[in-house]
Amino acid sequence: MKPAWVWCFVGILLLSALGLATNGTLTWSTYQVSNDGARVFRWEPSTGVGPTWVTTWDELGGVIHGYVSSWNGAWGTQTELIAPNGRPTEDLFLTYDSTRSRFVVVGIDYQSGANSNIWYTYSTNSTGASWHTPLILALNASIGDWDYPSIAVDPTGRIVVGAVKFSGNTDSGYWTVVSTDGGSTFSSPVLVGNTNSTGGARARLIATSANHFYVFSHQFNSQHAPFGVLQYSSSDGVNWSAFPTTISTYGAPLPISPNTNYCGPDGCGSIYYSYYLDAKGYSNGLWTVAFPVNNGGFNNLEMCNSNRGCGLVNSVVDDQFLGGTSVSADAAYWVSYYTYSTLNSRSIPLLKQSIYFPAAGSAIGATTHADINPTYWVHDPPPSTRCGSIACFEAGDFHAIGSNPFGAASTPFVRQDTGNPFTDLAQDFVSDPPDPNGPGIFTPNFIPFPLGADITELAVPVPLPAGYDGINGRITKRSPLSPPH
Repeated sequence: MKPAWVWCFVGILLLSALGLATNGTLTWSTYQVSNDGARVFRWEPSTGVGPTWVTTWDELGGVIHGYVSSWNGAWGTQTELIAPNGRPTEDLFLTYDSTRSRFVVVGIDYQSGANSNIWYTYSTNSTGASWHTPLILALNASIGDWDYPSIAVDPTGRIVVGAVKFSGNTDSGYWTVVSTDGGSTFSSPVLVGNTNSTGGARARLIATSANHFYVFSHQFNSQHAPFGVLQYSSSDGVNWSAFPTTISTYGAPLPISPNTNYCGPDGCGSIYYSYYLDAKGYSNGLWTVAFPVNNGGFNNLEMCNSNRGCGLVNSVVDDQFLGGTSVSADAAYWVSYYTYSTLNSRSIPLLKQSIYFPAAGSAIGATTHADINPTYWVHDPPPSTRCGSIACFEAGDFHAIGSNPFGAASTPFVRQDTGNPFTDLAQDFVSDPPDPNGPGIFTPNFIPFPLGADITELAVPVPLPAGYDGINGRITKRSPLSPPH
C-alpha cells in the first residue's frame, strides 16, 4: 500500500522557527505563491538563507512571463524580469551569492524565430525583495541560440553562467562564461568537454566549496533517450575536465504516462513526466543530483551525492516524476517528487512527497499533498516537442526544491485554483527533525548503489501510447508550452 498520508494547511508561519522545530516530527505548511489567473508551469526556488526564501517561476498567457518573489513570513511583491530589449524572460534559474549576500538569477528571452540571449540580474538586498535593472547580458544571441540556463557562485564570489548552445535544432554543447566582478561583465564563452561527449542538453551547473564547479549532463543512447548522468568539474569555470565522470548508468525512463485517458476542462491526454535532472551544491563542499530511472517498468527517482554514493530514494511500483533535490548546511539531503495516489495504477489524483536524508540516521518522508489534479495543468496539444503526437498535461520541465542552513526545505507544486480552470503555484515548507510516528510520515524504501554503478538491469521496457513519436527524446531546443486555450 501507499504510505499513509495526511496534510495540513497553516495560515501563519514564522519561517525563522521552521528550521528549528522541537516537536519531534517532520512538519510542513503550505502557502500560495501566485494565483493571478494564469497557468503556472515552471519555477526554481532558491536555497533558503536564514528566514528568507526566493522563488522564480514562469506564467503562461499569449507570451510566457518570468517572475520572482521572496518569502519572509509572507510572499512579497511579484517582480517581472524584463530584458533590456523588451522581451520577457523565462526558464529562470536562481541561486545565492554568499559573498555579496544577495540572490542571483539567469533566464532566456525566448522569441519565436529569433535567437535567445541569456540575461543575469541580482537582488539589491539580502531578502530578494528588490532586483537590479537593467538586466545584464551574459550570453549573446549573436553567437548562438541559448537554452537551459543555470548559474553558480562559489564562496569566493566567482560567478559562472552556463547554457546549451543551439544552431537551429542542433545541440552544440554546454558553454560557460565567468564573472569576477560581481556580474558586471562576463568572459567569452568556453565549451565544457566536447560537443560529442557533453551532449549539452538537459545540463545543470552548480558550485560547492571554493573553486569547485560542476556540470551534470545527461548522456543519450541511439534513440536519444537518457541512459546516464555525467559530471564535469572545474576550478574556475573556464578550464573544465576533458573527460567526464560517470555518475550513474540506467535504463531510459518513460517521458510520458502510458495512460492517455486523463481528461480535464481543456481535453484529454497523457501526463508529461520530464526526465531532466536536478542538481544542487552547497558551500560545505557537498553536491546532490537526482533524475528518474527505469525501475521495473516504472519511473523511480535516483539520487547521487558527493559523500554517500547513489540510490533509489523510494523504490516502489509507481511512477515518480518532476523530481528535485537539495543539500543543506547540516549535511542533509532533500528530495521531492510527484507520484500517483495508488500503487501500480497510474490513477489520479497525484501525491506530492518530500523525503529527508539526515547526515546520520535513516531517511524519512512525508506525503504533504494528496489532492493534486494534473488535468488542470496546461493541456499541450500535438505536435509537441515534449509529447510528440500525444496531447498531454504539463507542469513544466524542472521542479527544483531548495533547503536552508537550518534543515528545512521548500518545495513548490501546481494545483487547481478552486472554482475555475486555472492553476495556482503553491509552496510547501518542510522541516525536520523526523519522528517515524508523526502524522503523514513514511519510511522510504531506499535502495543504495555505488557512485557510477550501472543499474540498467533494473529496467523493463514499457510500451508507449500509440502515435507517440519520440520527439521528446531528441536533442532539440525546447519550445515553450502552448498558451491556454
